[in-house]
Amino acid sequence: MIYVYEKELVDCSWFSERDKAAARGDVALRSFFEHWRDSFSVAELANRKRHSYSEEIRSTLVEVLKEQYQGIEQSENVVDNIQKLKNGAMCVTTAHQLNIFSGPLYIPLKIADTIALAKQWTSELNEDVVPVFWLGGEDHDFEEINHTFLFGKKIEWQLEHTGEVTGKLSTDTIQDSVQEYCNLLGDSSDEQALKAAIKSAYSQGKTLAQAARLFLHFLFGEHGLIILDANDKRLKQYAKSIFAADVKYQSSFQFVNQTILQLEANGFEGQASARPINFFYIDEKQIRHRVDQVDARFETSDKILSWTKNELLLEIEKSPERFSPNVILRPIYQETILPNLAYIGGPGEISYWMERRSQFDHFKLPMPLVLRRTSAVVIEPAAKKKMLQVGLTVEGSSKQIYDVQKLYVKQNSKQELSLEAELKQLEAVYKQIQEKATSINPGLARAAESQLAAAQKQLINLEKKLIKEEKQKHEVDLQRIAFVKDKLFPDGKPMERSTNIGQCISVYGFSFLGKLIEHCNPLAAKVCIFAPEFDNQDFVYETHSFITPPT
Repeated sequence: MIYVYEKELVDCSWFSERDKAAARGDVALRSFFEHWRDSFSVAELANRKRHSYSEEIRSTLVEVLKEQYQGIEQSENVVDNIQKLKNGAMCVTTAHQLNIFSGPLYIPLKIADTIALAKQWTSELNEDVVPVFWLGGEDHDFEEINHTFLFGKKIEWQLEHTGEVTGKLSTDTIQDSVQEYCNLLGDSSDEQALKAAIKSAYSQGKTLAQAARLFLHFLFGEHGLIILDANDKRLKQYAKSIFAADVKYQSSFQFVNQTILQLEANGFEGQASARPINFFYIDEKQIRHRVDQVDARFETSDKILSWTKNELLLEIEKSPERFSPNVILRPIYQETILPNLAYIGGPGEISYWMERRSQFDHFKLPMPLVLRRTSAVVIEPAAKKKMLQVGLTVEGSSKQIYDVQKLYVKQNSKQELSLEAELKQLEAVYKQIQEKATSINPGLARAAESQLAAAQKQLINLEKKLIKEEKQKHEVDLQRIAFVKDKLFPDGKPMERSTNIGQCISVYGFSFLGKLIEHCNPLAAKVCIFAPEFDNQDFVYETHSFITPPT
């Protein structure tokens, strides 16, 4: 049985101050969005989007989706949702690169948020809103997507990548990674089903985009998730004016970078600076090349291809599928081809969406409601047991391992290990010495300060030695602390940033996915802690100290 404990994101120390500011809804940030989650009307938002969205684009979108789902055993809910799109439904969207085997847990979290919000707004609006996942298959950063972590082991796809868009990569060479992933799973019925799904989705003869679609469809198809690969010539037709605007006017370069200056004036750093040209060129080998403006000409970053302005505009008009938006233009392309009400992203994505408002105004597009995804911590039964044995909380396990272990030893030692009182006495003694020295010769004050610093350092080092000696008496409990920390915050980072969804399914079964969707709510700015039941709920998210005394 799995229970869910919810906590306000702003109360969790492991998030950045910018992340907390967005969760609080600080006034300094609100002006960079057209809508804010606690002060908007979803009905008004839907009305604006409906009036700006082209029915011609809707028809093309549905045509592309139906073609992309051919040959896939579809769930009735996906078929129904595509039909709803055809009939005028709006959508909620999230997106990500094609991380193998669905990547870190935060990707399924974004999807669960998208599904949950679509359901909520369907009810509130009394009209259909469907969830959409945008496959980031045009990206070429292979090193970001070629690995995942399962039970602490890094599974990496070994491939000599030469710059192709990842969505077009063949799955023929990923088979060793597929087997390695499956070997780490057990033999429960849910794990057997997961193995079969991985092997089927990533079998030979597919592109990575097809494999990612199949696996995400296996996980979330029954919940109606529509998966879109927007790297399609028919859809790129509607991006021609977006690409051309960069060539003619460098419009995004001006608007985005001006907004970044405003962000910096409000104390926030920009996330993604715009370049004069914000798209790539995809050649016949599916290799993605950055396009730069050099004097009066435009050329790929490797300088192999080159155009005059008119030649480049003609190429965009003739072959829009050859062009790929970067992070600056992708939101504009997305909102052009989707009847979208909200975009759900991680903290980094929220940061670069903050730079977009004037850009959306320029292209005369309604800006969607931009929401931070739900965060999660998943506590496995073995970790729960050790947490209770040593009194370690989720908040405590987020701290530096040395600090946590040191505090534990101090709280549970029969000896007095702290030399804090002695340090204060030392300061008092040296203050008297300094006063005497200064009265004789003011120039001796600095020498007294230097002597104090040296003495303090010696006492601090002595305290470390005392703690080190005492640690040996608590070795078993310190190993328990290390085990919990490695599970919840591997390498010092929240587990959602590395741990694969397969680990959660292995421990809790496929019912875990239903729990995600049930409790995810991107309007709430919260953290969900999934765990076996704790007798004392407050213990789970204790915040006032690293350690609570063992019972």
